[in-house]
Amino acid sequence: MMPVFLAGSTGSEPALFDRDLAAGSLIDQEDFAGRSLARMEPEERWAILKENLHRPRWWEPLLLCAGQLGLIEGQLKLVSDLGRNILGAGSPHEEILHRDVLLVAAMAADGVGFDRGLLDELTHRLTALADGEVPVVRGEALTGLAKLARGGHTGAVTWLVP
Repeated sequence: MMPVFLAGSTGSEPALFDRDLAAGSLIDQEDFAGRSLARMEPEERWAILKENLHRPRWWEPLLLCAGQLGLIEGQLKLVSDLGRNILGAGSPHEEILHRDVLLVAAMAADGVGFDRGLLDELTHRLTALADGEVPVVRGEALTGLAKLARGGHTGAVTWLVP
């Protein structure tokens, strides 16, 4: 097996994997990428993610990274900071597409451990979208609110069931 170093690895131990993993299934590759992102320093992780937030191949690694940080490692501040970074990313055409908000909603639906303040902000943004005029965006916002309500967020429950 020939070792391959992951570009952009930091610290005393570079991220290392073998060619068998590189040629492995997409699930293995996404899992490796998600865990590698979680091991990075927050600034380095954000520098990579902000350029790739809405590229389809980055969706699963980003969700896996959030799960690794919040669920497995219990680093709730780090995962909440990541969610805040995404909410404030100002991605191109965000005012029309609302991809940043919907991505954070998907992360929250996975129960990654966002803090109460972030969940409140997300609920506020989703309720505004749920009252919007674009049916697809309205539906996505309602789905996000329903998942937050299922997770026990009282703001989402109160909005959905007045």
